[in-house]
Amino acid sequence: MNIGHDSSRPLNISNVTGGTSRSDDGYLQAWVEFDVDEEPWEQYQQELRAAGVPGFGGMSITFMQPLDGEEMPNGLVLVSGDAHHYTDAEIRAAAVILRSLDPSAAGQQMYQLAAIPELRVVFEMALEFVMGIGPSLTAAALYDAAKSLFRPGRINTFDLSFKESKNGTRSLKVSIKVGTEEELHAALDRLPKVLESGARGTFTNRDSGYVRVDDEPAATIEKQAETLEIEGPDGLDTGEDPEAPTDE
Repeated sequence: MNIGHDSSRPLNISNVTGGTSRSDDGYLQAWVEFDVDEEPWEQYQQELRAAGVPGFGGMSITFMQPLDGEEMPNGLVLVSGDAHHYTDAEIRAAAVILRSLDPSAAGQQMYQLAAIPELRVVFEMALEFVMGIGPSLTAAALYDAAKSLFRPGRINTFDLSFKESKNGTRSLKVSIKVGTEEELHAALDRLPKVLESGARGTFTNRDSGYVRVDDEPAATIEKQAETLEIEGPDGLDTGEDPEAPTDE
């Protein structure tokens, strides 16, 4: 679960149950119950109160659907663009770029059900596939595809979701928020080190590197202040020379 559809603000929940029921006026309504840590939830509620939003504040969903005239894709590499911001043709063009990695790479429309949806693109891949073809090659293709969807003059969000295997659960998520193509290039330059480290969890980019933003147990590649100080290719240095991260 993310707060406000913001992938850099994950909210870890557990013991989830849900269902449907009829309201007093006859409408079919959905309900959900879950457990959540008190501190992050109260921070979210304080933000709602400060904005003048009464009560719980409501919840929304994000879902995907096939591009017009296509079936729901089920490949190793997927790109989804918010349908409010991107046309089917633009999403298809990004998928074509990713076919340098996987000939079956495909695109989807994404709906975030927000008044003004975030300018957001999601890339999904299987970790075993990425490690097989190489993290550097993957990062280069992702940069080309992301660049084709980049909107100048705005904050662009590119979410990278990596599963353990094609049908496995998501174990590594990288949320990249950038305002320039240079920032996008720098963020994806750092990606291979993150993939090679074996990190798990949710990370977002900062000027100094990647920062873990979920509250799961610490990742093996964390450095001081939970910042991943990673030296990228082409002389890009995001901090002092760290020791190479290792799995434990």
